[in-house]
Amino acid sequence: MLNDMESDHIMSSTPPEIMDVAEQSSLDLLTRQSKDAYKSSYKRFIDWRRMRNTHSFSENVLLAYLADLSVKVKPSTLWSQYSMLKATLTET
Repeated sequence: MLNDMESDHIMSSTPPEIMDVAEQSSLDLLTRQSKDAYKSSYKRFIDWRRMRNTHSFSENVLLAYLADLSVKVKPSTLWSQYSMLKATLTET
């Protein structure tokens, strides 16, 4: 398992055009019906990161995002958001 610094280094050293292709290919694996929900969940996470001035995809950043989200949504919604993010982030 990678620690936060290793994970951040790998993500930051990946060229943006490669990240875009990887993101698109992972989304192509999703069913058409689910794709919008996964994209929306991922976009909300990316927007949250930008608002917090972080470029990291580390476990700590994801935990902070989910903690913030947990005061706004029900546990079942939180779990589905986590699940969609996990699928999207592990594919990119």
